[in-house]
Amino acid sequence: MILVIGLPGAGKSYFASRLAVRLDAFYINSDEVRMRLVQDRSYTFTERVMVYNTMLDMAKRALSRGEMVIVDATFFKRALRNKFTHLPDSFNTEWHVIEIRADEDTIRKRLGGNRGLSEADFQVYRRLKEEFDSIEVPHLTLYSDRGNVEQMIATALGFLDEQKKIMA
Repeated sequence: MILVIGLPGAGKSYFASRLAVRLDAFYINSDEVRMRLVQDRSYTFTERVMVYNTMLDMAKRALSRGEMVIVDATFFKRALRNKFTHLPDSFNTEWHVIEIRADEDTIRKRLGGNRGLSEADFQVYRRLKEEFDSIEVPHLTLYSDRGNVEQMIATALGFLDEQKKIMA
């Protein structure tokens, strides 16, 4: 299981969806889950917990089928991440974290345009940035404003291969 973490506008969904295709992985996107579950989205704590719990159930089902899973969400709170990082133990599989970042000017531009499923704007970005808990597990950080997605995927695949060697 791979958690793709990052603030709104960082490029995590663009990256995660393409990595999922490359790895033939089951892809779970928090924006898509939220759109399906909630008609009048308010982004309250209760709504957020419901979305993350639904994603957790989806990940469990995919892992039980033996599928690789990529979960794409901000995961701005450690408690939200921890629900997922303990899950693979139940399925005797490994998990990895890839953080996607971009500079603030790039994020501002991205959040100013049409972004498909995401409704986050620059105010949401700023709020989540202030509330973001540091990532305290070994992880890969990629910058979506410093290269193309193919370079990012190649780096991620190298990281995943290296992690397999370390865990072996």
